[in-house]
Amino acid sequence: MNWLICYDIENSKSRQKVCRLLRRYSAIFQKSGYELNLCLDINPITDHILTYIKNTDKLLIIKCSEKGASWSLGRLELKSYNDLLVWV
Repeated sequence: MNWLICYDIENSKSRQKVCRLLRRYSAIFQKSGYELNLCLDINPITDHILTYIKNTDKLLIIKCSEKGASWSLGRLELKSYNDLLVWV
């Protein structure tokens, strides 16, 4: 299962902890955006991230299509997503 996780966290310590956590599961990342390819359940990772999220922070988690890459050389390849989870 492929997931895209993006965040905007104000507190530097919390941001660094979330960054370290997500880098364990992701080979592809750019600043505060991570693509995770997981064989396991996303809920424990989400629960861990939510311990660092405050009311002023933003977290976006998207379940991506498994039919191929969603992005190609800066162009958006339009695909439909079955699930979209957003925490604000």
